[in-house]
Amino acid sequence: MTSIGKKLNVSSSYLARTYTRLNVPRPAPGYWAKVAARKTPFKPKLPAALPGAETIWDRSNFQNFTTKPSPAVVPINPSATPKRVTKALKKAEIRHLKYEEYLRQERINTILRKQKKAEENSRARVA
Repeated sequence: MTSIGKKLNVSSSYLARTYTRLNVPRPAPGYWAKVAARKTPFKPKLPAALPGAETIWDRSNFQNFTTKPSPAVVPINPSATPKRVTKALKKAEIRHLKYEEYLRQERINTILRKQKKAEENSRARVA
């Protein structure tokens, strides 16, 4: 997209926003590496235009493309999420809970150390 952006005299991020707005699929990560390795990467087909969707890019109408379009809200169906994603989320949640427990224990240990030090100081004053 960088080379295409240079040809059109626009930034790659502007071009990405334009592609998103016009519903044009972009190459997946690793696409150009596969091309360089002479492998045949997957090329998604151009989706059919939805009724009322923009289908033409006009450089003179620059203001319409400066903002990012709001993403469509898609409800998450837990049964549709791949198992590897679910596993990764569970592992991350477990790590988060373990870290919270570690922080809680550290707070308790800090309080106990302060109490012990205060007791030692009070014994030293008495003696």
